[in-house]
Amino acid sequence: MNNGLNAKLTISPINTSTETGYMYMYGMLMPVTSTNYSFDLSLLDFSDNETIIHSTVNTEGDSIKYITSTIAQKIVNELIKIEENETVLE
Repeated sequence: MNNGLNAKLTISPINTSTETGYMYMYGMLMPVTSTNYSFDLSLLDFSDNETIIHSTVNTEGDSIKYITSTIAQKIVNELIKIEENETVLE
């Protein structure tokens, strides 16, 4: 991985759920709904067809900015773990 990475990223939705809670606003209880998503995340190295990352990403909230940020953070964390393991093995 030190010489670059040529890979295919696949993100597939696998589950969606909603939760409803209540908040006290303007002198009354109001329902507040939160959407939760789960995605299957796979990163495949084209050079040897090995799976670099296969993981599930869970998000809370339905903002596309939040969802993409959560997925990106998961990818970065997994790649850092792989890089650290390669450094230890050298």
